[in-house]
Amino acid sequence: MVKFAEAETFGHRLKAGRKVLGISQAALAELANTTTRTISNLETGKITPTRVMVKRLASALKCNAQSYSELMRAGGFAYDSYTFEGVEEYQKDAKLAVDLLLEKHSPYPALVINRRYDIVQVNDSFHQALDFY
Repeated sequence: MVKFAEAETFGHRLKAGRKVLGISQAALAELANTTTRTISNLETGKITPTRVMVKRLASALKCNAQSYSELMRAGGFAYDSYTFEGVEEYQKDAKLAVDLLLEKHSPYPALVINRRYDIVQVNDSFHQALDFY
């Protein structure tokens, strides 16, 4: 359990939580699936975290509900449920919307990529265009 009571900013809270666990910035970065530079910039206040980043850091720091809430507020976000209930339903709705978009985009080739530029999904016209070449 991490306590952030004496810390003021998000960076101070993040550093305090990391020190309580006795882990380095590199170890926290690996646990949170980010870079050491990002952790350093968050701790010094050079950048502000996204909601997703705060959630990943809270998970890496093994925060309880109260610490999670404090970390979210320090990051500038309203408290949301610590549990991830409803995420699957949201993802299902988002996937349905993407499927419909790709279907309606036909006869033109279309693809969906993630933030790492990996192809996630394509429509039938995309396959036909590849077969043409």
